[in-house]
Amino acid sequence: MVIAIIAILAAILLPALNSARERGHSASCINNLKQLSHSFNQYADAYNEYYPYRAGTTAVSGCSSWNQTIAWFSGNAVDSTDATWWTKMDVLFCPKTLKPADGSRYRPGYGVLAYYGPTRIEYSGVNNRQKKMSEIKNPVRAILVGDSAAASDEKYGFKYIENTAGSHPGSNAQIVGRHNGFVNYAFCDGHVEAIEKQRFIDWLVSKNYQGEYK
Repeated sequence: MVIAIIAILAAILLPALNSARERGHSASCINNLKQLSHSFNQYADAYNEYYPYRAGTTAVSGCSSWNQTIAWFSGNAVDSTDATWWTKMDVLFCPKTLKPADGSRYRPGYGVLAYYGPTRIEYSGVNNRQKKMSEIKNPVRAILVGDSAAASDEKYGFKYIENTAGSHPGSNAQIVGRHNGFVNYAFCDGHVEAIEKQRFIDWLVSKNYQGEYK
């Protein structure tokens, strides 16, 4: 009888505990993204209003990807003898993503828009650069950084999110609804939104050249 009662209680309580744990993961992720958006804007304040480039920047030596740049800019010293130096910064990882043991710069827990966003204006040509803060027409809707997943292994994030017309799912990056079917994204004004996965994918495959979520 006692065992039966325990089994019934477990069946009742476990879903509630799992749901509470998931809410905790999402809250931690949202907090990370708020901190990251603050770091992005601090960087722009320091470098003539330019956001860090998605694949590297000449402004910060020893960094070849936005996540390394932000880690350095947030007080983590570049250690050329340790490829994993930037992974020590927990804010770069959603609680539901793994840290790359090899320090691969392609696998932070979050990604920026691959093209037509604050960290990369166009694919090639004279405008193949990041945007300035003053060039963001609608910071409330301009996506800065958020949930991403490596196509090869969704337990890891990926440093950018495929967002050219028809590019999702992409060969490198995917969208995974880690938070009960929702994805979290920080916008240029500093706020964070939880967006339904399919709705976000529908936006990604639309032809959007401003990086503004609608």
